[in-house]
Amino acid sequence: MDEQMFCFQCEQAAHCTACTGKAGVCGKSADTAAAQDRLTGALISYASQLIGEGRAPAPEQALLLMEGLFTTITNVNFNNSTIKAIKTEVEQEKHRISSEKFEDYS
Repeated sequence: MDEQMFCFQCEQAAHCTACTGKAGVCGKSADTAAAQDRLTGALISYASQLIGEGRAPAPEQALLLMEGLFTTITNVNFNNSTIKAIKTEVEQEKHRISSEKFEDYS
């Protein structure tokens, strides 16, 4: 089965609605669109965790959020390995701050 995408991220979106099929108008593959969606979800979860603790992100945490968001911008990075690496870094940082929170309760 061919991979299908649904991407309406940019101004190039087909018919001003969304790109579907194997690739977008910009050249992004369905694989890359899905990887960017997963990264965006991880970033939302990470930011929600930081905000839920009632504190502003530390500079290194804000930088990770910005790098992750920049990676999801259309025509900036179509390298799936890079997208996956940043998603892994976000998940590891989220886990690290969760662990710190539980250590405080010990």
